[in-house]
Amino acid sequence: MGAVPFTKTSREYLSKLTVDIFLFLVYTNIKDIEILNKLNNSQSLYIAERVVNMLKNIIQRTPVEIIERSIEFTDKDGCGFSFDCDENGTPKFSCDAAKQNYEYAMAHPEFFTGQFNKVVIHKRKYIEPAHGICRCGEDVTLYDEYQGACACPKCGKWYNMYGQELIDPEYWED
Repeated sequence: MGAVPFTKTSREYLSKLTVDIFLFLVYTNIKDIEILNKLNNSQSLYIAERVVNMLKNIIQRTPVEIIERSIEFTDKDGCGFSFDCDENGTPKFSCDAAKQNYEYAMAHPEFFTGQFNKVVIHKRKYIEPAHGICRCGEDVTLYDEYQGACACPKCGKWYNMYGQELIDPEYWED
């Protein structure tokens, strides 16, 4: 996006906005830094400092779906065996005991009246959290470690859930 033109009215309006709302505008579409001169000095310094101190290359949180398949052998009560398998139903054994149990189940279908050698698909979803690169170069995962903020594991800088750098929590007021 290019620079946003400002009229006298928009300058007056922006000077009355709270710092956080103006900060959002700066991050999203305002490239003309001269507007900072129209605010009082404390707001200008605060905003200019916060614009510079933000995580770089932020990747937004994304939903992830995991699909797992297993071959199941169960009795009428749901007890039995379950073995991981690929999409073709070929079992994947993690050890020799698992292979022996599979061979036992295949040899005794009379014990498994609920399910016998049935491929079952299990789906689960989760949200991969947002993350970005700290000034020290470390990849920081944005999560709620303490009151909606988290620290860089390498340098200890604190960030909110939007990737904006914060002061150390020991200086926060309740």
